[in-house]
Amino acid sequence: MSGVSRRRMYNRRMLDLAANQIETQIRAMARNYTSLDYCTGFERNHSAHYEDFVRDYMRRGKDRPHAIQIVHSQLMHTVNDRFHQLTRKVQTIPNPKGGDMSAWERF
Repeated sequence: MSGVSRRRMYNRRMLDLAANQIETQIRAMARNYTSLDYCTGFERNHSAHYEDFVRDYMRRGKDRPHAIQIVHSQLMHTVNDRFHQLTRKVQTIPNPKGGDMSAWERF
């Protein structure tokens, strides 16, 4: 054991307010999915929580597109860190909208 601890990367507020919904969305995903698939599904199936998260970042001065980008990033960090028993990131792939996204596998 190296004695180096793994840095935890998750959004405590998202976890506190929507842990059940985050887990439910993971369980609803296909065996192989992308981070965009997950975020789109979460927005569709848990729209009240999704909009609360987006509005929270907009209250902090972000415009809606940037607030959405932050919410997606924070959701996936939370999925990766707190729900690793259900799913895992397998690789980084190009996002058709630009930039990168993650490919995931659900167990």
